[in-house]
Amino acid sequence: MSDLFIYYEGELNDFIAEALVTKDTLLKRVISAASERLIYDLQDLGVSIDYNWCHTLDNSASLSLIF
Repeated sequence: MSDLFIYYEGELNDFIAEALVTKDTLLKRVISAASERLIYDLQDLGVSIDYNWCHTLDNSASLSLIF
């Protein structure tokens, strides 16, 4: 099965601007890899991740602002 998201490789601020106006395409941007400390902290809690795990942002959630 192919990934549903298109991985965005531009700057973070450009990704955010694009994600706010893109309604029909799922975008994802990798922010950073998991740190060694996060991996060890999660292991202490019984959660196992490896060095391939990454923090990401995507535009798949709805956003509502109430003023």
